[in-house]
Amino acid sequence: MPGRPQRRIIRTSCGKCGGDIRVDITDFEPSIAITNSYRCENTHESTLYIRNGKILAVSLCPAVESDIEQFADVPDHIKTLVKEAYKCSAYDIPIAGACIVRRLLDELLYDLGFHNNFVGSKVTAFETKCNNDAPFKQTNETIFRRLAIFKTVAGLSGFHVHAQGTPITAVIKSEFEQYLHAVEGAIEDHWPRRST
Repeated sequence: MPGRPQRRIIRTSCGKCGGDIRVDITDFEPSIAITNSYRCENTHESTLYIRNGKILAVSLCPAVESDIEQFADVPDHIKTLVKEAYKCSAYDIPIAGACIVRRLLDELLYDLGFHNNFVGSKVTAFETKCNNDAPFKQTNETIFRRLAIFKTVAGLSGFHVHAQGTPITAVIKSEFEQYLHAVEGAIEDHWPRRST
């Protein structure tokens, strides 16, 4: 009876903390190059390029990670979207990130009770309700303060979104990150309870 193949583990160090990154290459085809993300023992993510059983390149993923997991009541699908937006920041793809932020804003406003078809309509309805309903505005004051950024995000157009504003293809990384932090902050204000 043939024995189990011996595991082949290769190791490298994390570029951020020096922690150990271990990769099981037992099932890797030697002639095929593999590019994949791995985490060190301290959970910092690095991208490794592996071929013929050797690590040829390591690059640290520079993302600033979100603390969205600490917020117990944020729905899982919104947590996933926030984390994906941070990956867009890490890999310098602001157009995709801006699309995700627009979707996050849509989800937040939907949960606040605005079920209009388009994000821009939801932002307008949110502003109108805040201006006409003082208790609602008081409850959502920290979210309302971000209204100017919400209007900008809702006004991004392109890639099958129905807005009439700045082309989403013109968004640069610093703008996208500002949009992300504003919308993420509003999400955390809407679902403020932290996990214990």
